[in-house]
Amino acid sequence: MIYRNTPIYSGVFKVWTVALAFTLFPLTLSADETATATSADDDSIVEIESASKTQTLVADPEAPVEVDPERIKKVKETKKPVDKQVKPKAEQLEPFMMMEKSFAPGVRDTVFWPVMINSLQFNIPVIVAHGARQGPVMCMTAAVHGDELNGIEIARRVIYGLDPEKLAGTVVAVPIVNMEGFMKQQRYMADRRDMNRFFPGDPNGVTPARFAYALMEMVIQHCDALIDLHTGSFYRTNLPQLRADLKDEKVARMVTRFGGMTVLQSAGKPGMLRNAAVAMGIPAVTMEVGGPLSLELEAVEFGVKAINTFLGELGMTKRLSFWKAPQPVFYESQWVMSNHSGILLASVKLGDKVKDGEVLAEIINPVTNAKEKVKAPYAGTVLGMAVNQFVSPGFVIFRIGKETTESELRDEAIKDETEAARATTSKALDKMIDNEERPAGTNW
Repeated sequence: MIYRNTPIYSGVFKVWTVALAFTLFPLTLSADETATATSADDDSIVEIESASKTQTLVADPEAPVEVDPERIKKVKETKKPVDKQVKPKAEQLEPFMMMEKSFAPGVRDTVFWPVMINSLQFNIPVIVAHGARQGPVMCMTAAVHGDELNGIEIARRVIYGLDPEKLAGTVVAVPIVNMEGFMKQQRYMADRRDMNRFFPGDPNGVTPARFAYALMEMVIQHCDALIDLHTGSFYRTNLPQLRADLKDEKVARMVTRFGGMTVLQSAGKPGMLRNAAVAMGIPAVTMEVGGPLSLELEAVEFGVKAINTFLGELGMTKRLSFWKAPQPVFYESQWVMSNHSGILLASVKLGDKVKDGEVLAEIINPVTNAKEKVKAPYAGTVLGMAVNQFVSPGFVIFRIGKETTESELRDEAIKDETEAARATTSKALDKMIDNEERPAGTNW
């Protein structure tokens, strides 16, 4: 067995990464970055190649990207409910167009998204399976964070496991979005920014904003639904799960079609790909599967099964998947942090159900041998956890999901608001009384 943090693993991974990248992304050396493109791809290259040049200074490069309301409105007006677009008995007569390439019905083919990195042109593959029957356009993106490998393999297995002759609709896969980070085995882009905080992007913004804009314009706006594939980050791993804003009706309907995969209510953060897609009227979810910098085949198979179930439930394929347990939905979760320094030794696994106050792990000081217990804040399920490692105070080590129904959560929110209002009223009364009792002309 080759362990992730050993020099042997690192060397094997580097060789594998470079080999895969040169296989998937043929590159072109070019003295003039704009000279080698064909007319069909000129616009795409112009959008991205500027990312490799000197950036224009802006007041706050980390500020959330402003969303163009006209751009959102234009896409929203073309979107219909996904489940109402499936017509498995209706022959598809129209080709599918993407990046000026035409895909005939019943065909799987690839179009390339050209990007310039350090004066090298790389072609990121966008794989399209255009069905022989009518239906929606379902999209998958992976490796928005370059060190997340499980999603790449999930996308590959799903897209190449389809028979376009029997497919109703179109499936689009972008297996590696952040190819720059992927080549360097890094989560972020070269400027150390997270692309998944810059959607829907800006053609004149910082590097990740320009990549995000190009992806939205060339791929995402053509989608009727989106699955964005991710893993845990920085030596953490996640139970296979969907993260979605269940307050959006279309998203809430979408998550019910993934079989027994766990669902976690999550509104997301500004600049996330799924948030930008939902704002455009495209229902979108994040699928979290496993941890970074490794291929976890059991988790991959779980993710593939969930997506195939989704396609089958929509009627895009005729596959039937059977799940042993019903789909758990978590409307509430809490992070558990370390309050001590030392070696983390977990005593629970992903998916374990824990009791209130149950010991989740021990943190052992390697010098004094002092041991501190980490306990569950309430009864729930382990949705995410750090791998065993050395931790410091404040390091996030567990995520515990609490199976709360939406109605229970709403009632709790109303209760909290009422108590907050009472507290505010009480403070206001105290202040009024205090002012009435204060002698005139005093400052106390």
